[in-house]
Amino acid sequence: MAPKRQDFQYCYRYDIKYAKNLIMENMALYIRGLHMYKVLCLIIMSIFNSAAGVQAQENIELPYPRGPEAISVLREVWESGADSIYPSHLAEQFSPGTLDEMESRLRSNNDLPLADVLNPFLESLNVSHTRFYDRRHQSYYLLRSLFSTGALDTPRLYTIGVQLDEYDPGLVRAMMEGSPAAASGIQRGDRILEVDTDTFESLLQWQKTSSVELLLRRQEGEVKVTLTPALQSFHGALARATRASGNVISCGEQRIGYLHLWSGTHPVFLDILQNSIADARGMGLDGFVLDLRDGYGGAWWEYLDPFFEDRSEYFEYMARSAEGTTQPVRAEPMINEGAWLGPLAVIINSGTRSGKESLAFQFKKGDRAALFGTTTAGAFTAGRGFFAERDADHILYLSVQELILDGTKIEGVGVTPDVVVEDGSSNDAPLAAALQYLAPDSGREQSCRVG
Repeated sequence: MAPKRQDFQYCYRYDIKYAKNLIMENMALYIRGLHMYKVLCLIIMSIFNSAAGVQAQENIELPYPRGPEAISVLREVWESGADSIYPSHLAEQFSPGTLDEMESRLRSNNDLPLADVLNPFLESLNVSHTRFYDRRHQSYYLLRSLFSTGALDTPRLYTIGVQLDEYDPGLVRAMMEGSPAAASGIQRGDRILEVDTDTFESLLQWQKTSSVELLLRRQEGEVKVTLTPALQSFHGALARATRASGNVISCGEQRIGYLHLWSGTHPVFLDILQNSIADARGMGLDGFVLDLRDGYGGAWWEYLDPFFEDRSEYFEYMARSAEGTTQPVRAEPMINEGAWLGPLAVIINSGTRSGKESLAFQFKKGDRAALFGTTTAGAFTAGRGFFAERDADHILYLSVQELILDGTKIEGVGVTPDVVVEDGSSNDAPLAAALQYLAPDSGREQSCRVG
């Protein structure tokens, strides 16, 4: 019988409890023991992979909080919310009466997921970066990468290369470049109805090595696609999509660079952006399109550096929390050698959130770029991952402070484009508008081609 991956889940975090015990015994023993433990982990995982085949790191048979057994987690969430949420006046919403109602629902249904009970309440607070995730949610894997493993490539799961809507999980918000979904013809706005003839419930249904058949609904009717999921981390998938998106688009005699920045949550995203700009300069391109649609945030001043001569005009920010408001913080002065100072178009939409909204704000503030698309998410609080230190099947993301840029509130407001262009499904109207802006002499969209 093949070993189960959850038997060795502590290998991924080097078993902190084990390390602490060794420290108490003897520091030298700790160093030798920890090294041997890491080696043993690698050996065990090698045996696992050969005995059980390549499987997702997050075993789909592991339970996630539901029914009466989830009540203890619910109470922890309630305490964390009352103690830490910002704006702090929301703490009063975590009332004993509401908690009792939720506990009653969980006691009456053994299969009721805690997330399905909690998230409608958290949504009613109308503050961003506040949600409870379990293994059914894509953001769970990103947050585990950010707050638990600290590594781009863990935890792993089988991905198909779509970003699902957090509030309507069957709805495809976007496809990742170079992914199985993109190759199969899945489109923005498609709704996943079935996975291998079973009604769609969550991404757990494609945690397998074999191909899967998806039944989709789109405007013109229902379509079926077959694809094979890829074993990788969700965080890593975002980075690979960012890299794969880089391209040169020829519009008549003009050549336009393009990059879809999916996130700014790891240094690899900045490296990809910097390399893309260096290539644009080296090739003498006539313009550049920076696509900030969908994905996640995390980006800040350093992501502006490739597009500005220096930092003298960058926004300053203040942080508001339960402890008060900080003094304005400015970017450290810097001359940005090698920056792209040519024509620039930026694409945004309602999925442009958090740190990436700060980029849109600066581009618009300084008239550095023309913004195309729709208003950004207005999701501009700072979130903290609760329970991230555990080897758990859940994580609470909670707003703990709000950021203010140049005295301007972004949370709940967003950044508006200069030119409003709605996202389409099969044809990319915002990109077409951006290309027309950068290459006005090229005529219609059909004259532009990749490569």
